[in-house]
Parts: sequence; C-alpha cells; structure tokens
Amino acid sequence: MDEKQFYQMIYNIAKNKGVKFPELVASHAVLESESGKKGIGPGGFNVFGQTVYLNSRGTKIGSMNFANYNSYDEAVAHHVKKWGKYHNGKSSPAQALASYVNSYAPKGHSNGKHSQGNGNYNYESSMSPIARRNGNSINIKS
Repeated sequence: MDEKQFYQMIYNIAKNKGVKFPELVASHAVLESESGKKGIGPGGFNVFGQTVYLNSRGTKIGSMNFANYNSYDEAVAHHVKKWGKYHNGKSSPAQALASYVNSYAPKGHSNGKHSQGNGNYNYESSMSPIARRNGNSINIKS
C-alpha cells in the first residue's frame, strides 16, 4: 500500500469515528509508521507508536511496551480516545495540531524523535506536508 492509499484508509476510519480533523490522524499515522510499513506489534496495526502500561498486553521493545491491536480500526479508535480531546473544540486543523503537539511533545521535552527541536523532526513541520501531499491542508505558519 502506498502513502496515498494508507493515508486515505486511516483518514476514512478517523472520519467515520467522528474526528473533526481526520487529516491530523492520517498524517500522524503516516509519519509514525512510514505509511504503515513500520507498524508495531502483531499485524503491524500500531501505526501511532502508542504505548501501554508495562503490565498490559503489548509488544515490548527495549523499556517500552507498545499496544497491540487487531486492526487499523482498533488502533485509530484507541488513538482517538486518548488524543482526540486535543482536536475537539478547535476551529482549524492548525489549532488542533498545536494543541496536540503541546501536550504530546512540548518544547524542551525529551520525547525522542518527536520533540520540537530535540530530535529528528517535529510534528508541525512534518505533518503539514503529509496532509498537503494527500489533498488536505493543515495551514501552519512556517
């Protein structure tokens, strides 16, 4: 499956779950999993890198315990349950992304490759081009 197909699949799942800005969910999945090629766990359905408590069922990699899912639908549902609150109540995808980033990988926080300025990429500059390539816009200011 290429990026456009993967993006559209995740976008449609998120939209069907009532997500206000499904382009954020789809762009995040593309970014985290390289368009589904590097999903974690059985079936590779964990495309967000979602972790769970160490005593929960999961795929242990190093000191991290990653959630196992039976489908992309289940992965999106869990992602939306955990992070959807940052999308709701915002008037634009850019505002929702900023809210999400500020709680997931705030400036100065050491959250691996996701940190703003501390790692290999940051969400705002990485997710916007993914959405654009796939016919959506997050419209962040550069």
